[in-house]
Amino acid sequence: MNFSNQLKKRARSERAAALITVFWLIAVLSLLIFTTVRVLRNDVRLTISQKKAFRAMQLAEMGIAVGVNPSTKETDYLLLNREVYPGESFRVKIRGEGGKFNINAILQQADEGDRLLQDIFAQWLSGSDIPGTEFRDAADELVEALRDWIDQDDMVTGLHGAENEYYFELGFANYPFNRPFYSLDEMLLVRGMDQVIAAKRNWRDFFTIYSGGKLDMNEADAEAISLATGAEIGAAEELVKMRWGEDGIEDTEDDYKFNSLAEVFPVLGVLEDPILQSRLTLNDNTKRIESIGTVGDFRKKIEIVIRTQGRTPQILSREEVPLFD
Repeated sequence: MNFSNQLKKRARSERAAALITVFWLIAVLSLLIFTTVRVLRNDVRLTISQKKAFRAMQLAEMGIAVGVNPSTKETDYLLLNREVYPGESFRVKIRGEGGKFNINAILQQADEGDRLLQDIFAQWLSGSDIPGTEFRDAADELVEALRDWIDQDDMVTGLHGAENEYYFELGFANYPFNRPFYSLDEMLLVRGMDQVIAAKRNWRDFFTIYSGGKLDMNEADAEAISLATGAEIGAAEELVKMRWGEDGIEDTEDDYKFNSLAEVFPVLGVLEDPILQSRLTLNDNTKRIESIGTVGDFRKKIEIVIRTQGRTPQILSREEVPLFD
């Protein structure tokens, strides 16, 4: 009898163990299935995201192709803002690069009596924490350091320039580069630029290395015009509004282009003189084309800078620009 009971208990124990094993296997299989589904779902999402990102880049390239066409104008809104398919579009802006100050041209070509850069930096630094009128000295010192960065000799410019000896003591044996700036990022390396960065966070918006050299009064914004000519900011804003035409909207059919600098000076309320004439132009042929391709929530941006010679554009720069929402 005892032996029979033992057999029954053993059988029940084995069945219980088997049941536990089955439950454990079910749990493991459930976890594996759940994990597999999650991995597959993530793979599908990643694939879809990659396809959309690739398509957005294609659309951005399509916009660039439209923008570089010599017959395309800034005012061709429908051509530059197109929905290719539902949920797929590109948006293009064409801007004259001459609306910015060419840092290399100013440093290389400016006459000794032209203090354009000094005046620009002094105005920006006047709102900084530099005491008294020392911001003017700081602006002069920065321009001297900028000149030393691009000239080909080792002679210190003025009293506060910066040649190899200065940078070597800071641990930078190869500075300055003794050549024109290849990018605006290089300006960050120059002695004294840290003060400008602190005082004017958007300083990059005012400079370029690609334009013909003079500030294009048909492209520059009001602040750049004021800096270049010494005109009051209100007068510079009035000139920009005149360019926008009667509707007061930029890049529309009634936009106005000035045909001579003689039209510009009376609007700004400044006297025409040789120095101003050497700084300004009306027809710089360098353009910056920005194209954004959009697919759903995915966006890609490409910027190129071109110089038009005849009907053949020369590409000076191409960059894929990250977008942050």
